[in-house]
Amino acid sequence: MKIHLCILKKAADKNMPKAAFQVGLCYMNAWGVERDLENAKEYLKRAKEGGIEQANTELENLKNSQGEVEPLPLPVQKEKENPNCSIM
Repeated sequence: MKIHLCILKKAADKNMPKAAFQVGLCYMNAWGVERDLENAKEYLKRAKEGGIEQANTELENLKNSQGEVEPLPLPVQKEKENPNCSIM
């Protein structure tokens, strides 16, 4: 997870709003990092400025909750079955 976050941070620092949004969510929900609402706000603001509408929603949630937002569990993606893939 730390490598994933490192790559996302680098992308966010190169003005990639989708990456900034993901980094903001990581900080807001303590996904792979210690929870840091100030960093979450910073990255979510970058995402909002880059046109990510959901970032505005998350910023409003943070503002309205005064930092008492319950962290979300880390999303788990279900592996897609690939009929051409087999383990021998």
